[in-house]
Amino acid sequence: MQDLIKKVRAPNLTNDSIQVILGIIDSWAEKRLTWNALIFVIETSLGAAYTRQALAGHQAIQIAYNSKNKILASTPVQETRSSAVELDEALVIIETQRAEIARLKIAENQFLEQFARWASNAYLLGIDYKRLDQAVDMVDRDSSLHIREVKIR
Repeated sequence: MQDLIKKVRAPNLTNDSIQVILGIIDSWAEKRLTWNALIFVIETSLGAAYTRQALAGHQAIQIAYNSKNKILASTPVQETRSSAVELDEALVIIETQRAEIARLKIAENQFLEQFARWASNAYLLGIDYKRLDQAVDMVDRDSSLHIREVKIR
């Protein structure tokens, strides 16, 4: 009979782990970025093996992955002839920042498109600027933190 090995499920992606993954993608220095290579580096870094579907299910990761691949495809392969370690480190930092800027520009454009949709929908529904700009009422969640006593008869 075959031994069944139960795989341990990776923890859900948190905002912190997503930021780490975005940093990994932004600083990718290889010639090609693939999901398998990314999953391997993430597992090494975070200690959890996520699937391609789990990673691609997060819009920020998908955008970063696609934009980095576009950058890698449009960047000619250059042989670095510098022997200075500092120069190589500076080039890595520059490429990381370029990738991050490209990712943030894409995200900004998506937010601007979303804002335009919301503004159009608000206008069509007859919602005026004063109503949209009203302060949001704060919800008192403190009362839900108290343990309520239940009397048993």
